[in-house]
Amino acid sequence: MAGQRADLVVLDANHSSLIGRDRASWLDAYVFCALGNPVRHVMVGGQWVIRDGRHALEEGIATRYAGALRELTS
Repeated sequence: MAGQRADLVVLDANHSSLIGRDRASWLDAYVFCALGNPVRHVMVGGQWVIRDGRHALEEGIATRYAGALRELTS
């Protein structure tokens, strides 16, 4: 409906876990895929948070996660 917030996941049709599958089985293939991540884009509340497989805050998140792991294991 126009003017409403949207949550979307866009999958890569060329990803190896999806090739040869009919679109009706893509969600199952995505959930159980073992060959990487077929997600290309994600929209949450009408805002793109993942574009071309990368989260806008990915680097900072990875840095904080590594710091938390170091702290937990020290």
